[in-house]
Amino acid sequence: MGFSMKHINRVIPLLSGGLVAFIAIFLLVGFTARNIKLPILWVIEAATYSLVIIVYLGLSHCEQERYHVRADVLIVRLPLRLRHVANLFGDLLALFTMVLVSYATGAEALFSMMKQEATQYMIPVPIYPAKIILFIGCVFFSIQLLLTTIEEFREARR
Repeated sequence: MGFSMKHINRVIPLLSGGLVAFIAIFLLVGFTARNIKLPILWVIEAATYSLVIIVYLGLSHCEQERYHVRADVLIVRLPLRLRHVANLFGDLLALFTMVLVSYATGAEALFSMMKQEATQYMIPVPIYPAKIILFIGCVFFSIQLLLTTIEEFREARR
């Protein structure tokens, strides 16, 4: 499981970088087209969906690299063993929370997909693909949190 998450977490930044370039180009083309009175449908929606993909799929990579914001002001002053225990407590709390969030986003994605939920524009834009991506990102993050928690537990036992 650890190897596969590391592999997934190596691919995600490449995907995210490509999507950022896609957003920039697509918005530029969309704004230019609108200024010459030839608006392109779905420009904002495609950019929004891309942003959802970037943010939620990037959570597991950030956790693997420990890039998330942490309140280390007090923890760094603790002895090493207590520091690991405090980190383990935080990891377990985050894991519990993300498992609940994953369950909720999965249920919402399933409900949205069954209803074929879409926006109410001139041309309906499906909403459920973004919700499915959000769910996948939360699951990846939960798996990475589990791996991080196991690693922290091993460190605390030393």
